Amino acid sequence: MTREILATLPRIYLGAQSIIYLWMDSAEGSGHPVIVKIPRQDPAPTRARARLAHEYVITRDLMLPGIRRTYGFLEIEGIPAVLLEYLEADTLCEAFVRQRRCLEEMLLVSISISSAVHQLHRAGLLHRNLCCPNILVDRQSLTATLIDFSLAVRSDATSDEMRETLEGPLAYLSPEQIRPTGQPVDVRSDLYMLGVTLYEVWTGRLPFVSDDPLELIHSHLARCPVLPSKVYPVVKTAFGLI
Repeated sequence: MTREILATLPRIYLGAQSIIYLWMDSAEGSGHPVIVKIPRQDPAPTRARARLAHEYVITRDLMLPGIRRTYGFLEIEGIPAVLLEYLEADTLCEAFVRQRRCLEEMLLVSISISSAVHQLHRAGLLHRNLCCPNILVDRQSLTATLIDFSLAVRSDATSDEMRETLEGPLAYLSPEQIRPTGQPVDVRSDLYMLGVTLYEVWTGRLPFVSDDPLELIHSHLARCPVLPSKVYPVVKTAFGLI
């Protein structure tokens, strides 16, 4: 792979931190499509390079249902890149938030997402960046796949390691992640973010919405969201309480 070849690949995602291309190749050279993920900035800042390398290291040995496979890490004439599994899928935002789905489909995808998170935790990892953009949904089976492990850590990571990589979308962050109490961030933080994500799936909106970061922080720490059944009556009260 060269910069010249990279420039000819179809770009399928442009984010604040990364660019994703589709490459008709694989780590084994079988000709299957794979994702090439690189930092958006060139030359890549030290932090961006470290995050990509971290994502590769922490996921390279994972072969779990609901977790996107990682195939390799390479340098493309000075550009760090991670090779990832390509999936014919939409983000959870596209599939379930921007359009309303029936009750059965919402329940099906909720179970699939929860199962993927459970598998990750059983493997001893915390995702720490669970949100609708970081979950893909198969267009036919509605099976969910977790992506973007750049902030993931091992569940036995030290508090210092947690703080060094503390980031993520404020609308989803758990109280433990935004409140400097010295308490360890564990699987409960992922479960909080999972709850925010499922709330968005079932209602079409986030539990707390504000342009003011301080108001969002206060909401996570001190407020209870409106019951999903009050926002979207199709949702049963019993399920909304969960």
